[in-house]
Amino acid sequence: MGTRAITVIKDSAGEKVAEIYRQYDGYMEDGHGDDLVGILENTKHNGANCLAASVVAGLKDGVGNIYLLPPTDLEDVQQYANEYGVEFVYEIYVGDGVKSNTYCVHLEVFEPVIDILCQ
Repeated sequence: MGTRAITVIKDSAGEKVAEIYRQYDGYMEDGHGDDLVGILENTKHNGANCLAASVVAGLKDGVGNIYLLPPTDLEDVQQYANEYGVEFVYEIYVGDGVKSNTYCVHLEVFEPVIDILCQ
């Protein structure tokens, strides 16, 4: 069974623009967390939707594993675990401004949030 993860991308108003489901390799080290850091560090984006497209493009390398989900009203890791069986929830918050290049990636693992990348 794979280590499942959800990545939630939110705009500066806190609205979800994308939810990305990863079926396996969802853990932080040598998995999804490191993949997100590799995709996002030292890059520029034109807002949350552009960032979301970059994340999907960087993660998707063939059939399966990475899926787009319709944005849900789920808010915490326990709700995602119950709904999708995930072990990790990554949240990417995009900073203020239409062309902001600031964002923060948070990780929830049934514990307090851990910042793994903030620019």
